Amino acid sequence: MQLINFTMWSPSGGGGAFFSELLDDNYSKDFHLNYDNYRNPITNEYAGSPNSYRYENYELEKQHNIIPKFTEKSILLGKRYSPLDFFKHEVKCPDTYVINCAGYEEYVEDLIFVKKMVGGTMQHMSPYFIMLTMRRKERISNEIFKDVSSYDDSNSQMISWKKYTQMVESVSPYINAWSTLSLKYFAYPTDRFVWDKDEFLMHLKHEYDLKKYSPFKYKKWDTIDTEPLKKYTNVHVIKYGDLMNGKDTGTAFDDHKKEIHTYFENNTRVLDEFETQCL
Repeated sequence: MQLINFTMWSPSGGGGAFFSELLDDNYSKDFHLNYDNYRNPITNEYAGSPNSYRYENYELEKQHNIIPKFTEKSILLGKRYSPLDFFKHEVKCPDTYVINCAGYEEYVEDLIFVKKMVGGTMQHMSPYFIMLTMRRKERISNEIFKDVSSYDDSNSQMISWKKYTQMVESVSPYINAWSTLSLKYFAYPTDRFVWDKDEFLMHLKHEYDLKKYSPFKYKKWDTIDTEPLKKYTNVHVIKYGDLMNGKDTGTAFDDHKKEIHTYFENNTRVLDEFETQCL
């Protein structure tokens, strides 16, 4: 099996993409997309090291033959599933870093909301994926999509979209018109030429309060079982709070305290400004 560089596991919003870039000293380019990690300098979001492979469900990836050819520079980057099956069947990994966000769940949820739900993008996704995603959203019925599909005046559609993006941009620089929650609002049945800023803010506040985006709400993806991993790799469990507060971790992170401090400082600034503008 191929020896790789390391594995980085962190729940969504926990900074795994940034940390993979930091330890690899290899940074993503602005507005680059690495699976669902979108490099957005506005929201201080990172896509992950160019050497990283953003893995999901091993069995499905194996079944559909999408697992890449790994090298010594490769990094496994995960945020939901354990990398255990990759260690068993695909790679040898010397070090695995697991970010434990206990005690900072609300802070991480807020980062997910700003960076992923309103500041991210679906612009690189196929129209099928965008429509499928919006269909899954609560309160959007099939009738809405029938109405949208019958709206076939392309010039009117373009004018409506431009007016909509102007409205979104007037709310906050942290909101992307192509983000999940922005597109969800765009799909609501309404007058296509009247986009209400206050109504949009109510929509954001409602979605924020629901917290369906939280990896902690249902205790599904907030952590992984590290014990089985120890047979294959050196597991380093890093407390999120220790990184935020500049404490020693006994790992490679200790060589990057200045960069980590700046990262969290920028995160907090973004959250504070977004709250003032939108919540």
